[in-house]
This record gives sequence, structure tokens and C-alpha cells, in this order.
Amino acid sequence: RVSTRATVPAGVYFRLIVFRKSGSDYVFQSAADYASNGTGTPVLKQGRLLTRSGTIRVVGYSFNTTTAADLGTMPSTYAYNSSTVSI
Repeated sequence: RVSTRATVPAGVYFRLIVFRKSGSDYVFQSAADYASNGTGTPVLKQGRLLTRSGTIRVVGYSFNTTTAADLGTMPSTYAYNSSTVSI
């Protein structure tokens, strides 16, 4: 479950991407798109946000828009170093 430290105005769309530590590198783990609803708990729109125990890094970015279509379609898989991860 995702929560924000501050209340984000309703209708802002953003994407979170999680990388997990593997040895000395970070590898892709999962991605999800959310829409804020005026509270500290945004609504999942597409994708999955998976985390595991251990060290992770989360990259988040906003499309600075209230139009869901601007997010584009989340791909079903992500390929990295000859391996494929389902999103």
C-alpha cells in the first residue's frame, strides 16, 4: 500500500518504479501508476508495486497532468540483462 507524506491534490497521476539490490547492483523489481485522490493514500491505476525484504530504491515521477492517457500503457514485462520480469 502506498502512502504519501503530504496530501497531493486530487487527480495528479504519477509512476513509481522499484529496484532491488542484487549484489552490488540494483535491478528492476516492479512498477505501478497511481492517481492522487486528495488524501495521503493514492489510488492504484495500473501495474503492481512489489517489494521484498532487503534494500530497495524507489524512483517516482509525475507527469504533471490530470489526464490518465498521458501515462501511456504500462508494458506487461520489462527486460533487463537478458532476463524478463513481469510487471
